[in-house]
Formats: sequence, structure tokens, C-alpha cells
Amino acid sequence: SCKHIRDAGDSRGDGEYWIDPENKGSPLKVYCDMTTDGGERQVYFEALFSSLTICSKRQGKEMYRLPLASQIPLKYLCAVSESIGKKNPMSIKDIRLKAAGSRIPSTCPTYGKSSLYFFAVSGGWLLVSNLVMANSSRSVPLLVEWSYHAISQYHRNNMFLAKTAMNELRTYLNFTQLRFHCSKRSKRTFHVTTATNSIGEAVVQYFSGQTDARPYSCKSFVRMEDDNSKLAKVCRQWGSGDFRKRYVGKWSSSNRDDNRLYDHTVIVWWTYHWTIRPPQRRFDCDDLAHTVSAGDFWKVFVR
Repeated sequence: SCKHIRDAGDSRGDGEYWIDPENKGSPLKVYCDMTTDGGERQVYFEALFSSLTICSKRQGKEMYRLPLASQIPLKYLCAVSESIGKKNPMSIKDIRLKAAGSRIPSTCPTYGKSSLYFFAVSGGWLLVSNLVMANSSRSVPLLVEWSYHAISQYHRNNMFLAKTAMNELRTYLNFTQLRFHCSKRSKRTFHVTTATNSIGEAVVQYFSGQTDARPYSCKSFVRMEDDNSKLAKVCRQWGSGDFRKRYVGKWSSSNRDDNRLYDHTVIVWWTYHWTIRPPQRRFDCDDLAHTVSAGDFWKVFVR
């Protein structure tokens, strides 16, 4: 997978790579995003201390400080959401500890004797669905693909995987995250990744066809840096249910099957949508205005 290539240190940046999901000597040429991060940060505690200083690898300086109620044991990892730096004051509840075990890259910088390693889990994303508008016409045919092998045809700019193909792909790659990214030049950008928790896993299972139980939306995703959508701010209003019930706080809507990755994937009833329906000339990205411009896109990645 793209992630395996990244982890092996063989990444050459964003672009085309060969992968062999079935390990049968029949590789596919695919597109790997090797630079976009995963929406979370990880820190590595090098020593015992009573206050946590989170340093930015990108900026190389202290960004914010969080006093802790008690000392944190040596060699613990924690996932810190992107929003933590925007909170003032912060609390220990903003940090989720987990036992150490992940390998820390030797290239991570340190800041002082009693400091920490700070790095972003970046790259390793495999593009599995891709629609890019060539012009302002809404007569674009969408190729719904029933085999995951179609990911090698991403350059057609009008293909999306059906649920069946997603299920097949997860059988071989066992990806753990999804990333949804759409943008309109005249409107906004919706860009989120599923969280690395049980709620995020439920989203992966739903869109991979492993369950038909629609997952809850809140706490299931992390907003990416360029996300300025209305959708991501109102997760409690997502979705619709049976008997036209609205605002159920879930991904998708009722009666979605093989089209769940692109049709009513995320909606706030008659307000903000991720919906692609070429027969109805609908191409919604955080809006309900069906107009499009050249360069508007809808992309789904897995990792």
C-alpha cells in the first residue's frame, strides 16, 4: 500500500507508485499522497515532567504549554487533536494517552533535556475515488467501479468505487482511515479524515460495506488544515433517517447501498451536502447549489 511504501522510507513525494494489494505479482499503478497528514499529532515523552510543552516540527518552536495535574510516566505516546492549540486554557482531557509501542522516527527533533519528540503522521494515502470537473458543464458521466482494480484509472477524473469494490479493497489492504476531500472554487472546502478511534473505525466499516449500520458523525472525524466547510462544524445535524427524519447525527442517509461513497455521503438536510448525482446534474460540495467550475473536485483516500 502507499502507507507501506512510506513506512519503508521509499516515498518520493506525491505521485504514481506501484502497489500489489493481493501480493500475487500483478501490481497496479496508483496515485499516492505522501505529504498530507492524518489530522492528529503524536508526541513522545522523553522524561518525567509536570508540564507539557508541545513543539511544532513545522515551526521549530514552542506553540503552547499545558500544565498537567500529575506527572506522566516515561515513554508514553499521546494523540493530540488539531484543535488543542486553539483552546485556552486547555485541560488534561484534551490529551488521550496510550501505551508506547509505535516506532519514533530518528529524524524527529528534540527541544531541551526534558522535552519531547513531535511529529505529524503524514502521507501514505491511496486515492481510491476521483472526480474533477473539466469545465462548468454538469453533464459529466460518473464511472461507478465494481472492482478495486479501477483505482489504477484515477487519472480519468470521473471514477468512484462502489461499496462492493471498497469491501474488496479492504480485504487486501485492511486500511484503517478514510479521507474525504471536496472543494469548489466558488464555495468552500470540505476536508476531513476519520479519527483513529472506535467511532472512526465504524465509519470505515460502513463505507467498506462491512456493516449497514450508519455510524455516528461527531467525534468520528478530524478536520484538516484547509477545511472551511459548514458541514464539519455541525456534525450533530448530519444525516437523515427513515420516514424523512432529519438531523440524526450520522453519516449518510437511509437506503444508501453501493452508492454510499458519493451519494448523500454527508448531508445536512437541504442545506449542505456531499452528493454526486450526474443524472440529476447534482454535484454538491458543502452546498446545495449544483453549479460547478473547472477544477472543482471530489476525492476519497484510504490509509
